[in-house]
Amino acid sequence: MLSKLGEPYGVISQTEFFIYSKKDREAIEKCQELGLSFPEITTWIRANKEDFKLVRDMGIRETGVLVSCSDYHILKKMNMTRSECMKHYLEVLSLAFEEGVIPTCHFEDITRAIFTVLLYLLCDDI
Repeated sequence: MLSKLGEPYGVISQTEFFIYSKKDREAIEKCQELGLSFPEITTWIRANKEDFKLVRDMGIRETGVLVSCSDYHILKKMNMTRSECMKHYLEVLSLAFEEGVIPTCHFEDITRAIFTVLLYLLCDDI
């Protein structure tokens, strides 16, 4: 239906699917089988290698990657330092580039993050 709304110009250029469950992957496969140009099938994953493996195995060309930015997420939920977190994110993003997958970063909690936290991620522990 989305393709019919935007064809032949691709007004709706992309759709973003979760990829975690078997039902998610079946939905993606059914859409892939249609062979439509638009909307392009993309995914949304957490920044971990296991999630990226699902993207790679399904032949997805572009994926959104959850990149939590707030100290609450980094320090409390992920139990990492900012430097560890940055390394973690870069490992997953590097995998994507190596496999020819375009990563789009979704900066979760950026409005709750200290503005300089992005700079801190590039630095040693503070």
